[in-house]
Amino acid sequence: QIKAVNVGGDGTSSTTVLASPYTTPSAPTISSITPGNEQLSVNFTAPNDGGTPITNYKYSTNGGSTFTAFSPSQTSSPLVITGLTNGTSYSVQIKAVNVGGDGTSSTTVSATPYTTPSAPTISSITPGN
Repeated sequence: QIKAVNVGGDGTSSTTVLASPYTTPSAPTISSITPGNEQLSVNFTAPNDGGTPITNYKYSTNGGSTFTAFSPSQTSSPLVITGLTNGTSYSVQIKAVNVGGDGTSSTTVSATPYTTPSAPTISSITPGN
């Protein structure tokens, strides 16, 4: 409720209106990670936005020690993390961002960009002409 005040005193209160301030987003859920060449494609379910639209996501490849914002901004699944080293395992977390700030991070999911193939096994050789 609000009311106006002047030299004559307080005016009549307005009607009551319920409202909640916005908050930061809740944690997204990583559903799967698809490896690629020097990249990981993170499929996820978007979190509750906290009352204001999600404007970007941040990712961590070290289990949440540090986070990097996507540039340009990404707001839909999948999120593609590039510049990774093939054959290296990464502990991936993501979190949504809105005008309220960084949301809660997802649980950690480990994934490895493409690796080189292992040596093939020769099972037999058939001679020919």
